[in-house]
Amino acid sequence: MKKILICLILFMMLGCAAKEKEITAVEKNDNEVISLPVKSTYSNNMSESPINPKNLDDYLFREDCFYVDTRDPEQFYEEGSVAGFVNIPFYGYICDFKKGTGSLFTFTRISDEILLGDPGSFIASYQESEELIKSIFPMDKNIIVIATAGVESCYLLNLLVQLGYDSDKLYNAGSFTTGMGEDIAYVSRKDAKFLVKPVYLDDTNISYSFDLAIFHNTFSCNTYSVTSLNSNESLSYVFFIGI
Repeated sequence: MKKILICLILFMMLGCAAKEKEITAVEKNDNEVISLPVKSTYSNNMSESPINPKNLDDYLFREDCFYVDTRDPEQFYEEGSVAGFVNIPFYGYICDFKKGTGSLFTFTRISDEILLGDPGSFIASYQESEELIKSIFPMDKNIIVIATAGVESCYLLNLLVQLGYDSDKLYNAGSFTTGMGEDIAYVSRKDAKFLVKPVYLDDTNISYSFDLAIFHNTFSCNTYSVTSLNSNESLSYVFFIGI
């Protein structure tokens, strides 16, 4: 079985770099860039988000936005994705239900007022957890997140709120794969303009990891290069975000 290991904190620009052609923002007639909608609530539930799978195409490829897909790596590749979105899985990497999985945070129900997944329910697994999150998710940009059914994207945004991010700049784009009620999944849209076709991995296992030593001592988040190593049927990709 082929095994692909990707250092998560180092590959986050991959999605934007992989576009076949450069697009800075979706534009209306006369090259007028569409403004981001104003949120009417602090809630990060997908049902209350002004950006959703139906209108997501209008808000892609903006320099003032960071686009995140929280699905598992296998889902991201084998189900397809939205162009420009970076795969940063929620479970097993950003957060999980218990310690020992390697996730930066665990979460639990704190009280009747603070439920599992609410701001305040996330507990850092490592001393560097908050610092790593803030290195991956830029605080000075709008962050648009999509998930399997819009649940993990809500959890991620609530974690960011807990860490001090501006909730007005956080958008739950809802479901990529599994629509709920009137909330159609992006992949189900017949008119989706920026759907990236699936890549079938065939006996390939993908895993991501954080490298705290590299994060602290070597790299900053500006540009990237790719190094690949091939040894005895084991293929390892490491994405470096430049010095």
